[in-house]
Amino acid sequence: MLKIALVLIFSWLLFSYLISTSFAQSAIFASNNNFQKSLINRQTSYQENTISLSKQELQQPLYLKIKTSDTTILSGKISFKKRTIVPLKNNLNLDLSTLLLPGKNEIELIGNYTPINNSISIEIQGKTTSISTSTAGSGILQQKLIIDVY
Repeated sequence: MLKIALVLIFSWLLFSYLISTSFAQSAIFASNNNFQKSLINRQTSYQENTISLSKQELQQPLYLKIKTSDTTILSGKISFKKRTIVPLKNNLNLDLSTLLLPGKNEIELIGNYTPINNSISIEIQGKTTSISTSTAGSGILQQKLIIDVY
């Protein structure tokens, strides 16, 4: 279990990166098996993160959660394999365990939110995995989650 946690944490730190084109605040928090690492960075509304998960972790639900304040209006789409799977909306919970296959899986979140000074929190939560990223300040959300399943 510790080995899986270390692999996940190392993968998260090694492969996660931010691509910046404007200045909005973003915070990334990754935790797995009670280990937490946080990174605060200034970034644009475009963000790309990669994580690695074992096939065993997909035997339990793995939720993609979109959280916003009650005053935020969020619209857009969530795509998997370049196909829209659900509309992007406030306080969404989507079980990814039924979608993900061994290998590289790309999930894209594209949308807009108002007011632009509010924040959007995107989380992936499973039995042994908890990853969170947030963005605020631009009104535009462009997030790519790359999930490698081994």
